[in-house]
Amino acid sequence: MNKLTIQQIAALSSGATAWSTRSCPEIGISDLTMSDGPHGVRKTLDAANLDYSIPATAFPTTACLANSWDVELVEQVGAAIARECRELGVQILLGPGLNIKRSPLGGRNFEYYAEDPVVSGILAGAFIRGLQSNGVAATIKHFAANNAEYHRMTINAVVDERTLREIYLRGFEIAINTGKPWALMTAYNKLNGQYCSEHERLLTGILRQEWGYDGLIMSDWTAVDSRPAALVAGLDLEMPGPSPHNDQNTAEWLAETTETGARTTSEQHATRQQEIASDRKTASQQQTSLALQEHHPAVQRSIAALRKLGERVAPRTVSAAASLSMPTAAANHELAGTAAAAGIVLLKNHHRTLPLEPDTVARLAVIGRFAREPRFQGGGSSQMNPTSLQSTLAEAEQQYQAVQYAEGYSTDGTADRAQIDQAAHAAAAADAVLLLVGLPESCESEGFDRTSLALPAGQSELIAAVCAAQPRTVVAIVAGSPVATDWRDLPAGILYAGLAGQGSGRALLDVVTGRCNPRGRLTESFPERIEDTPCYLNFPGEHTEARYGEGVFVGYRYYETVGVKTAFPFGFGLSYTEFTYSDPSLTTVSAILPQDTTYRISVNITNTGDREGTEVVQLYVSPPATRIRRPVRELRGFCTARLEPGETRRVELTITARDLCYWDTRCGCFAADPGTYQLQFGRNAADIRHSYPLELPHRIGRAPVLDEWSSMGEWLQVEPAVRLLETVIPEEFLKRLQSGTRPTDQMFRNMPLKKMAQLFPERTTPQQLVKLARQVGSR
Repeated sequence: MNKLTIQQIAALSSGATAWSTRSCPEIGISDLTMSDGPHGVRKTLDAANLDYSIPATAFPTTACLANSWDVELVEQVGAAIARECRELGVQILLGPGLNIKRSPLGGRNFEYYAEDPVVSGILAGAFIRGLQSNGVAATIKHFAANNAEYHRMTINAVVDERTLREIYLRGFEIAINTGKPWALMTAYNKLNGQYCSEHERLLTGILRQEWGYDGLIMSDWTAVDSRPAALVAGLDLEMPGPSPHNDQNTAEWLAETTETGARTTSEQHATRQQEIASDRKTASQQQTSLALQEHHPAVQRSIAALRKLGERVAPRTVSAAASLSMPTAAANHELAGTAAAAGIVLLKNHHRTLPLEPDTVARLAVIGRFAREPRFQGGGSSQMNPTSLQSTLAEAEQQYQAVQYAEGYSTDGTADRAQIDQAAHAAAAADAVLLLVGLPESCESEGFDRTSLALPAGQSELIAAVCAAQPRTVVAIVAGSPVATDWRDLPAGILYAGLAGQGSGRALLDVVTGRCNPRGRLTESFPERIEDTPCYLNFPGEHTEARYGEGVFVGYRYYETVGVKTAFPFGFGLSYTEFTYSDPSLTTVSAILPQDTTYRISVNITNTGDREGTEVVQLYVSPPATRIRRPVRELRGFCTARLEPGETRRVELTITARDLCYWDTRCGCFAADPGTYQLQFGRNAADIRHSYPLELPHRIGRAPVLDEWSSMGEWLQVEPAVRLLETVIPEEFLKRLQSGTRPTDQMFRNMPLKKMAQLFPERTTPQQLVKLARQVGSR
């Protein structure tokens, strides 16, 4: 450090360019190159022109890939992207994104995994492992509570502590534990009044101290207002660079706080502007730099994080102008198609209309502009320049004897009467129809949220006209998040294709023709109406504030708890075969600490159909009824099982005692109350096939912290407290409250302990009760 000037030290905490960090050979820090992700390497050479990037494989969007629920496949995709990063000279990929899909209208939902933190965290962890196994740093983002695009740089997300811990932080915690990412990106928004890049409790208290995260923390692009405040809070790197004004402000701050030994006031700072701006002698600068080691742990931490990241990533071996090798491009194109097929979800198959095998369909009508001009990705910073692109129409023409195409709708997704009539005419002349509908890029992109679930004008009428002309119609939905499906009774089959990357054309035809048995399951519920969504009255927010009033009841947690019917529930997906569940069993592996206990629950899965297929086995936990309002069930584990016709396999899932818990705000920890929990195997959140009881005899987690203002009901649950209460409150009164036999007992149980002094002034005083409360609390 004594080799550096204070200006050099200040500059290290910001990028050198829009896509690189600064180098400092004197202290072993090399410059690192980064690129947008997470669906592929979007390497652009011009920060002001985001429309062009070096060609790279456009893998399925995160939302589509997540519908596979396939941990191994997601890890393979991460490894493949890392190989492309290496060839293109990229050492840090800005992904994966694992914010929760709070509303189906979220503008970047296609970039995120799920409405559930367990699916998000486990799949993100797999992606991170694949990426980093090849020496490329993953950057999980956006930390935290970045769930809408509305005023995303200034919005204040108001989230209660329980909701934050159980929903919006849980996925990050799982991904960090299972993937150990080398970098993390903070969100633009405020969280409970504090910008995330300057949120000391979030970055230092929770992320580093509680979770033990040891990677680099960087900002989202232009998200830092005050770099000194961000450094103190726990940020390591402001992006993008160069940022000369913030460099200068940081140098001034460093000089002030070094010489005074503490942070200066704004008045002191103002009086020193001219002096700090003047030239300093080299010796004086070096002396000031030496003092940083004692007075600036934030700067020391930032430099150490940059050095560690540089040691972890693989060195660059290519020039900035490199392109992908043909073998890598070809292999990854195949993997992109395989991944796309795995993420396609079969939503309806009336009378087994699907698959449409070419031998049984002489004339196929392919309708919809997306069939000829694929929509394979969302808009914004994740937008790729693909190495290859297959259209559904071209693939159909190769596989069917006769194919007739009708446009169906215009570039903006809207359909007029002439287009609808032309499509209906083509449908009537065919033996079957494949109709692609969905959202154009103008409806779904980073930077704005959707305003409606509806398809573009005319598309619902197009579906009705085509289905009336040809009952054997299969509709494929091309969109990054749910759309309205009030037309779903009309077609014989429905597929949710998502935004499936550059191999989407072949993948869709592989599923339609039966070459691939659909295996996808929804990681986001399809609501009947937007008004049914739990955050409808609070999304995206008002002015610059978003209140998360639905609490922990996000997505299926709400729908299943209150009995709101969805069009297609979380975890839903059909197959060309059938599966049955049988013979569940439970094994408990006790530990010294109750919270470390693990539970292994297994079940037989049988493929009862005549085709090979993959089942997604989903394990939910249903808690006992208590005064704490909890979702009726929550996903806690899952796995995939590929089975041949007639094959039975026993699958086992492991959960821990933590998976029985909720965040108890009284003790500031995860806790579970005693009672009978149900471990439920389901095909989706609304279809439970087997339920197995698990008896929890004792509370997990610290006891609640009680004081004189805690209710008598809470005090009576603590056995040592009851014995002490008997010394100051009549024993018969306490027993009566414990039994609760009289109508007025509940009224007294709800009274604070301190108020007992007014009921029994001859027995105790407020001061005695305060002392007693402190005595119990100290135990």
